[in-house]
Amino acid sequence: MMKPEKAYYTKNAQEAGPTWAEKREFIHWLINDSTISLASKNYLKDCDNWVPKYQLRGLKYGLVASTGTFFFFPVIRRQPFVRRFAISMVPMAYFLRWGYVWGHENWWRRAKEVVVTYEIMSGTRNKFTMK
Repeated sequence: MMKPEKAYYTKNAQEAGPTWAEKREFIHWLINDSTISLASKNYLKDCDNWVPKYQLRGLKYGLVASTGTFFFFPVIRRQPFVRRFAISMVPMAYFLRWGYVWGHENWWRRAKEVVVTYEIMSGTRNKFTMK
Protein backbone atom coordinates (compact mmCIF):
# COMPACT_ATOMS: atom_id res chain seq x y z
CA MET A 1 0.00 0.00 0.00
CA MET A 2 1.34 3.39 -0.94
CA LYS A 3 0.18 6.55 0.79
CA PRO A 4 0.17 9.78 -1.15
CA GLU A 5 2.59 12.40 0.14
CA LYS A 6 -0.30 14.69 1.09
CA ALA A 7 -4.04 14.26 1.13
CA TYR A 8 -6.00 15.53 -1.84
CA TYR A 9 -7.90 18.19 0.04
CA THR A 10 -7.01 21.51 1.67
CA LYS A 11 -7.76 22.27 5.30
CA ASN A 12 -7.61 26.05 4.91
CA ALA A 13 -7.35 28.68 2.21
CA GLN A 14 -3.61 29.21 2.68
CA GLU A 15 -2.70 25.58 2.05
CA ALA A 16 -1.80 24.75 -1.53
CA GLY A 17 -3.55 21.74 -2.97
CA PRO A 18 -2.10 19.35 -5.53
CA THR A 19 -1.92 20.27 -9.19
CA TRP A 20 -3.86 18.51 -11.94
CA ALA A 21 -0.67 16.68 -12.93
CA GLU A 22 -0.18 15.34 -9.40
CA LYS A 23 -3.80 14.23 -9.26
CA ARG A 24 -3.54 12.50 -12.64
CA GLU A 25 -0.30 10.81 -11.59
CA PHE A 26 -1.94 9.50 -8.42
CA ILE A 27 -4.99 8.23 -10.34
CA HIS A 28 -2.65 6.56 -12.83
CA TRP A 29 -0.91 4.85 -9.91
CA LEU A 30 -4.27 3.76 -8.46
CA ILE A 31 -5.28 2.23 -11.80
CA ASN A 32 -2.03 0.44 -12.56
CA ASP A 33 -0.17 -0.36 -9.34
CA SER A 34 -2.49 -0.23 -6.35
CA THR A 35 -4.46 -2.98 -4.64
CA ILE A 36 -7.91 -1.42 -4.96
CA SER A 37 -10.77 -3.45 -6.36
CA LEU A 38 -11.12 -4.16 -10.06
CA ALA A 39 -14.48 -2.34 -10.15
CA SER A 40 -12.81 0.83 -8.81
CA LYS A 41 -10.01 0.53 -11.36
CA ASN A 42 -12.53 0.19 -14.20
CA TYR A 43 -14.49 3.17 -12.86
CA LEU A 44 -11.33 5.30 -12.82
CA LYS A 45 -10.52 4.22 -16.40
CA ASP A 46 -14.02 5.29 -17.47
CA CYS A 47 -13.52 8.68 -15.80
CA ASP A 48 -10.45 9.37 -17.97
CA ASN A 49 -12.69 10.22 -20.94
CA TRP A 50 -13.93 13.46 -19.35
CA VAL A 51 -10.77 15.52 -19.88
CA PRO A 52 -10.41 15.07 -23.68
CA LYS A 53 -14.18 15.30 -24.12
CA TYR A 54 -14.32 18.80 -22.65
CA GLN A 55 -11.07 19.90 -24.26
CA LEU A 56 -12.55 19.03 -27.66
CA ARG A 57 -15.80 20.75 -26.72
CA GLY A 58 -13.84 23.87 -25.72
CA LEU A 59 -12.03 23.80 -29.07
CA LYS A 60 -15.32 23.56 -30.96
CA TYR A 61 -16.94 26.38 -28.96
CA GLY A 62 -13.79 28.47 -29.42
CA LEU A 63 -13.76 27.96 -33.18
CA VAL A 64 -17.40 29.00 -33.49
CA ALA A 65 -17.00 32.02 -31.20
CA SER A 66 -13.75 33.15 -32.85
CA THR A 67 -15.18 32.81 -36.34
CA GLY A 68 -18.29 34.72 -35.33
CA THR A 69 -16.20 37.44 -33.74
CA PHE A 70 -13.93 37.67 -36.78
CA PHE A 71 -16.70 37.89 -39.40
CA PHE A 72 -19.80 39.35 -37.76
CA PHE A 73 -18.84 42.09 -35.28
CA PRO A 74 -18.99 45.42 -37.18
CA VAL A 75 -16.41 47.24 -35.04
CA ILE A 76 -13.95 44.37 -35.36
CA ARG A 77 -14.55 44.00 -39.11
CA ARG A 78 -13.21 47.52 -39.66
CA GLN A 79 -9.86 46.70 -38.02
CA PRO A 80 -6.74 45.67 -39.95
CA PHE A 81 -6.33 41.93 -40.38
CA VAL A 82 -3.68 41.39 -37.69
CA ARG A 83 -5.63 43.30 -35.03
CA ARG A 84 -8.88 41.66 -36.14
CA PHE A 85 -7.30 38.22 -35.88
CA ALA A 86 -5.83 38.98 -32.43
CA ILE A 87 -9.16 40.21 -31.09
CA SER A 88 -10.99 37.18 -32.47
CA MET A 89 -8.56 34.84 -30.67
CA VAL A 90 -9.71 36.07 -27.25
CA PRO A 91 -12.87 33.87 -27.26
CA MET A 92 -10.74 30.95 -28.50
CA ALA A 93 -8.36 31.30 -25.56
CA TYR A 94 -11.28 31.61 -23.15
CA PHE A 95 -13.03 28.47 -24.39
CA LEU A 96 -9.82 26.42 -24.59
CA ARG A 97 -9.10 27.33 -20.95
CA TRP A 98 -12.72 26.52 -20.05
CA GLY A 99 -12.48 23.09 -21.68
CA TYR A 100 -9.24 22.29 -19.88
CA VAL A 101 -10.45 23.37 -16.45
CA TRP A 102 -13.99 22.04 -16.71
CA GLY A 103 -12.81 18.68 -18.07
CA HIS A 104 -10.43 18.27 -15.16
CA GLU A 105 -13.07 19.41 -12.67
CA ASN A 106 -15.57 16.85 -13.96
CA TRP A 107 -12.91 14.16 -14.03
CA TRP A 108 -11.77 14.88 -10.47
CA ARG A 109 -15.34 15.18 -9.16
CA ARG A 110 -16.00 11.62 -10.31
CA ALA A 111 -12.63 10.11 -9.40
CA LYS A 112 -12.50 11.72 -5.97
CA GLU A 113 -14.90 9.23 -4.40
CA VAL A 114 -12.49 6.37 -5.14
CA VAL A 115 -9.54 8.47 -3.90
CA VAL A 116 -11.34 9.32 -0.65
CA THR A 117 -12.14 5.65 -0.03
CA TYR A 118 -8.51 4.73 -0.70
CA GLU A 119 -7.26 7.47 1.65
CA ILE A 120 -9.59 6.29 4.44
CA MET A 121 -8.42 2.70 4.02
CA SER A 122 -4.73 3.67 3.88
CA GLY A 123 -4.95 5.94 6.92
CA THR A 124 -4.30 9.31 5.27
CA ARG A 125 -7.84 10.59 5.89
CA ASN A 126 -9.96 10.23 9.02
CA LYS A 127 -13.24 8.49 8.23
CA PHE A 128 -15.16 10.50 10.83
CA THR A 129 -13.94 14.05 10.26
CA MET A 130 -12.92 13.46 6.59
CA LYS A 131 -9.81 15.62 7.14
